Amino acid sequence: MPQEQYQLTDAKLVKQLFDLIETGQALESITVTELCLKSGVSRKTFYRHYGCKLIPETTFKRAYNE
Repeated sequence: MPQEQYQLTDAKLVKQLFDLIETGQALESITVTELCLKSGVSRKTFYRHYGCKLIPETTFKRAYNE
């Protein structure tokens, strides 16, 4: 996967994660399926990016600081 596409997908997932949190949803209650549906990203792609059910803290912090 080209680096630009990877970064775009990552940005979509992180943006939707923040959107869900801003609506008052607890981080612990956000599912991979829900995040993928809102982001327009397949679960397969999600797991290809992260390999587990959590977005790495470094990605989360980087996005929060931008």
